[in-house]
Amino acid sequence: MKQRSCRLKFACTLALIAMSTAGTSVVEAQQPTASVVLDPTHQVGGAIPERFMGISIEWTLIERYMNPNAQPAFTNLLRNWDSGFIRVGGGSQDSTPYSPDAPNTDSIITNADFALIRSTMDALNTRPYFDAAPPWGVVLGSAMTPTSSPANTKSFVQGIATVFAGAESSVAGVSLGNEPDQDGYGTTFPSRYLTDFATYSDPAVTGNWPLVVPSTSTDIVPWQTLADQAHPSRWFWSWPQILDAVASTVKARAGVFGPWVSDHFYPFARNCSAQQPWRCATIPLLLGKDHLDALDFLVYTHGTWATQHGVPYRLEETNTAARQGVVGVSDVAASAIYALDMMFHVACPQPPDQMGVNANCTVGGVGMNLQNAARNGNTHPEQGNAFYNVIYFDSSDAMGPPVPAPEYYGALFFAHFAPGTSGLRPVAVTGQDAASVSAWRVEAGANERRLFLINKSTSAVTTSVANAGSGSLVSRLAPFDPTGAGLVLDAASAQIDGRQVRPDGTWPGFAPTVQSPVGGVMNITLAPGEAVAVRSGFPTDVSSRIRIKAGPLGGGVSPSQFVAIANVGGTVIDGPLYLAFDGLAPGVTLASAAGNVANVPPAGVPYVTVLGAGQSLVPGVAAGIQLHWSTSGPTISYSTRVLAGPGAP
Repeated sequence: MKQRSCRLKFACTLALIAMSTAGTSVVEAQQPTASVVLDPTHQVGGAIPERFMGISIEWTLIERYMNPNAQPAFTNLLRNWDSGFIRVGGGSQDSTPYSPDAPNTDSIITNADFALIRSTMDALNTRPYFDAAPPWGVVLGSAMTPTSSPANTKSFVQGIATVFAGAESSVAGVSLGNEPDQDGYGTTFPSRYLTDFATYSDPAVTGNWPLVVPSTSTDIVPWQTLADQAHPSRWFWSWPQILDAVASTVKARAGVFGPWVSDHFYPFARNCSAQQPWRCATIPLLLGKDHLDALDFLVYTHGTWATQHGVPYRLEETNTAARQGVVGVSDVAASAIYALDMMFHVACPQPPDQMGVNANCTVGGVGMNLQNAARNGNTHPEQGNAFYNVIYFDSSDAMGPPVPAPEYYGALFFAHFAPGTSGLRPVAVTGQDAASVSAWRVEAGANERRLFLINKSTSAVTTSVANAGSGSLVSRLAPFDPTGAGLVLDAASAQIDGRQVRPDGTWPGFAPTVQSPVGGVMNITLAPGEAVAVRSGFPTDVSSRIRIKAGPLGGGVSPSQFVAIANVGGTVIDGPLYLAFDGLAPGVTLASAAGNVANVPPAGVPYVTVLGAGQSLVPGVAAGIQLHWSTSGPTISYSTRVLAGPGAP
């Protein structure tokens, strides 16, 4: 018999993989005590950048996270977030001098530290790029205080140029100074800071590297105190003056990642007292509204000023509590729920003094970095992890693989479902338990809407969701008590879809359940401290991120054919994944079809299911499927579309 030909739109091949299976929920359904409406319409703006995620670590922890024993797991843990930034700095950047060839100890920054960072960035950036910049960038912090030396920063920058030769694009910026309103300049804004910035930003000192400033701290006080200009809080109200002086330089020196200006924020502090109760952390306060109001006021106010100066705004350092966190608050499951909600507030702050003014999320931060430190500050990592660390390093002499802290799972949940989306909006919650639930929605492509429900209380809450689509996919972030003692918000860990990170730092994949509305309403019961992401709508055409190679056709009247579907984009594609066949000639039938496309035009053409719900296609990997045809003609020709997402295609 004559060999049948096959013509495809795409060509390429890679190995194949499919991950995970569907999970189940153990929460018993209850009568709804809260209600939301998922708006299915397209909303303009509200974009969450791909590189929203970030981790901040002190210089003294480079060996702990990036030595050869630790680096593989550390890079895997970050790869699970897809893309973002590593910021190296904090208090250590103003107190740790640089010497290129000195013995590599915790008390000095050397080229050996730069080399470990370089190799980490090289490992992170092996995945395909999704834009002009690598998936991951690094910000390297250098001192800028009244007592520091521009000559030390010049030498520091020369070391970067030496070690990062050939990988300059992975350096997102050089951060000049850390919390200058605390480290040397004083809480009252001085003109000396702008004079020093002019000196340090001179190309004779810092070359042409991108710059990140001012990295100011935020006083841990109620938003009303921040708003009281009669009693200025550190440099809060000096930002317009600072931006007038620095914005043009920051923009002119921007690299492939673009420019931004930076702030720091902590809702609480370990060093609190009865005289400063606002600084004292408890789980109910961490999950309450008042301290997020202060964050909203900061991000909206400074983000607005940054926008007026034509430069994006980023929260360069944040976590649950300053001074290394609070035991029993920062190191338990509650921190994961806080981090998840906090990131939405950074992306779309709701200022408490102007309720509704930012309902369309026109002002917001382009990202945030979760801070990591040693237990007792910037030195002696052998004494243990800071309570707030998102990734725990090995404090023993072995300096082995780091492991995820509870907060890591909140970051992973956000990182997988929110960055790269648009149409971000806060969602109104009604009902007697409305105050217990935080709700947000985003759009993932033209057809998919994602709803996030976050239960910040100690009781289960059932929420009714209107407008959710049939076949919605539901993933859950929940506390996990490895001791079996029944701890919830104070549990020592967390999990997503009943899963945890593997020992090597890799993520086994999400395992959502499939849920459909009944009578137009979907009821979702949230256990205490649990959050869900609901993916609703119809599959989206992801063909631009896919390359396909088809094998030769077998002989006979019912030939078979192997097809490989490769993800050549820079981000994970979640299942279900469908391959649709357009333009089939009369007399050609796909015998192995799962059905015909009905909801994603052009309709009426056959499709096959490549991956199910709970399976994913990671960048650089392919999935394969065997096709079975029936034909009365000499050839089989077609073009393909690849569709992914919830609902029926």
